[in-house]
Amino acid sequence: MVGGIQMTRRSKNKNITSGNLFAGIISFTIPLFLSTLVQTLFTSADTIIVGNFANSLAVAALGAAQPVISLLVGCFVSFATGAGIVISRAIGAGDRERIKKAVDTSMIFSVVLGIVVMVASFLLSTSLLEFLDCPQECFDDAVYYMNIYMLGVPVMMIYNFAAAIIRAEGDSTRPLIYIIISGAVNVVLNLIFCLIMTNKIAAVGYSTVLSQVLSAILVIVRLMRKKDGLCSFSLKKMDFHFPTLGGILRFGIPLALSSAVYPLAGLQIQPAINSYGPANLAGV
Repeated sequence: MVGGIQMTRRSKNKNITSGNLFAGIISFTIPLFLSTLVQTLFTSADTIIVGNFANSLAVAALGAAQPVISLLVGCFVSFATGAGIVISRAIGAGDRERIKKAVDTSMIFSVVLGIVVMVASFLLSTSLLEFLDCPQECFDDAVYYMNIYMLGVPVMMIYNFAAAIIRAEGDSTRPLIYIIISGAVNVVLNLIFCLIMTNKIAAVGYSTVLSQVLSAILVIVRLMRKKDGLCSFSLKKMDFHFPTLGGILRFGIPLALSSAVYPLAGLQIQPAINSYGPANLAGV
């Protein structure tokens, strides 16, 4: 029983509030850690493939865009953790109405936030790369890759918020499986697109976006077909709740600021790295 609400036996959700707490925490955390690791390797996979199909200027372009992407995406994806906290507290209270409001609000907010971040990145990408003294030889390609990558931010937000909802019930395994599938598809598409497209930066960029779409579809389908838990939702019955959004922001904003600290520190040295030219940037 969780706050008077019983999970069915078909559920793979972990209850770490009873039994061996250490084992429960470890079994929940390892898939969460691996999910985050796989997600951060998407850009690395792009760089590896480009390094084998294009020249060092293309690698430098990806290297110039990556710190900015890490800052923007890492910062705003942290809001998903805030949504997970709100949903977990509603589950703990055994309040079905609060759970539904939290799930619906989280999914709507993920789409809105993703679109806002995408549009802002389109408007600021050139200025940010100029501020970081991106070498002129790879400047246009860096802007191009960054803009393509940011096309996938709305679906990336959907995946992370939906994954946080699934984890709120104690299931950290399925989001890991979905992101591994998406990562494998990304690598395969990278190779295929690089073989058939002349612009290798566009090839790896669009491959990443399509693989992110796949991960979002997988988690959405899971939530819509979910019959063994509390956090399911229907596109026809979604309801936005402003007080719930306030709770998500209350937890999400400090998490986002914390996530931004390390990327911001990295950006402090990026102009110095860029000043040595594209060959050095590619090497880094």
